[in-house]
Amino acid sequence: MKKKLILLFLLIYIALTSSGVDGEIGMSDYSLKNKRYLAHKHKIYKESILNRAIKDEVHMKMDIIENFPYLYSLPALPIIPPGGRVIKIGLYQNLKEVYISCNGNYSIYSSSGKIIIDENQVLSIKIPMGIIPSREIKKSGEIIKIKPQKMGNILNLIIKNTDYSYRVISFRGNFNIFLNSRGFLTVINELSLNEYLAGVVPNEMPSSFPLEALKAQSIVARTYTLTHLGKHKEEGFDLCSTVHCQVYGGLNTETITTNQAVRETTHKMVFYGDNLADTVYHSTCGGLTANVENVWQLPPVDYLKSVPTQDSYNTFQSEEDFKEFINNPVESFCQESRLFRWEKSYTREDLQNLLSESLPIILNYQAQLGDLIDISIERRSEDGRAQTLLIKGSLGEYRVKKDKIRWITSKGKINKDALPSTLFYIDKPEENIICFKGGGWGHGIGLCQFCAKGMALRGMNAEEIIEYFYPGCTLEVPDEKCEVKREKGNGRSEK
Repeated sequence: MKKKLILLFLLIYIALTSSGVDGEIGMSDYSLKNKRYLAHKHKIYKESILNRAIKDEVHMKMDIIENFPYLYSLPALPIIPPGGRVIKIGLYQNLKEVYISCNGNYSIYSSSGKIIIDENQVLSIKIPMGIIPSREIKKSGEIIKIKPQKMGNILNLIIKNTDYSYRVISFRGNFNIFLNSRGFLTVINELSLNEYLAGVVPNEMPSSFPLEALKAQSIVARTYTLTHLGKHKEEGFDLCSTVHCQVYGGLNTETITTNQAVRETTHKMVFYGDNLADTVYHSTCGGLTANVENVWQLPPVDYLKSVPTQDSYNTFQSEEDFKEFINNPVESFCQESRLFRWEKSYTREDLQNLLSESLPIILNYQAQLGDLIDISIERRSEDGRAQTLLIKGSLGEYRVKKDKIRWITSKGKINKDALPSTLFYIDKPEENIICFKGGGWGHGIGLCQFCAKGMALRGMNAEEIIEYFYPGCTLEVPDEKCEVKREKGNGRSEK
């Protein structure tokens, strides 16, 4: 009798804690290890069309959770006019689980149909661990589409940081989610061009900048978006959300001022003749911008030429002229930037270690440096940018060219450890110290964002700012019935 009672209690326990079976969206008890939260029970949606839709691709497990402890809704700023085509932005490509909520009812679409989820419910999408070897994952797997029922409502992406904390990011538009070829979830935000720009402008330019500077940034970013669409086509989206394309932060980063700049410039774009211009931009030029051919391995482009942003223009007849330009700068539109002038010093040993790691990546072969003997600028362009950096080591002599020079201190990648620009000279104040002294932040081509601020403060409008940095270009609102041609771009975007 005692054994039967134990068996009965065991069966009841299993029934209460069951996670569901095939053909259902199984709801397991949800609880955080942190004792502040109580366990939450979830409904079981039997024979859900959504779970049947992914039954053949058992790569993703989907649950609908009630009473989720991190239900969150950001109050939406005024609706952005739809303006522009619908684009797809890659938010994440390395997630194993994600939670989604909405400030209203929302729908999930699959190849088998549609299911509506209540605003108080959270959608959970996870990859069951260890059941699908990566070689079995299909590149063209099913895409799950998630859309708010009501126009203007927002979707929240809830990402687990630890067992006790979550990060909540809100977005306009819709989500597309699928399992990528590496075995992780790809999350895509699908939205209109204007809605996208509302989340780009405050991340690419401080919202405290004057309105005309923000409007110039909006126009340039809109044009850049269209000239670089499809950059990540093979990964299932148009552009990524990082500096590789343009930094996009969603609704959390929007401000009233930057949204005003986007609205007031709706449809405006930069043209060179009949084609869209490739409006690359950067933070700080340091006194003059760069010719595109002096930064990247590209032919000259008429509107991506060096322009001075200070009272006098130095032609740098000698290295001493350049040092004078760096050490005793005259007034420039971008002089308020903290990196208008900069200095980075390294011990010989530290720089040697950085070069040993960076050179094989930059040069794409096993470059062995050995002991660092000397480092010098072998050639400089007429706009002041270092063109060839000569590095001599006990095991070899190497040359790094153009913008890749910035990567020598950052293990061959553009990140916070990279040199701010190639507008520098090398100083050796002590035998064991090597110092880079320079100006500007970024590649130096096209619009200088801090100059845009300085120009706006002096009364210039967005159109005047843009036409200064892209000589020969004009602002136009294209006929939406006509296909907009793209000027042959350089495909580069590192700021």
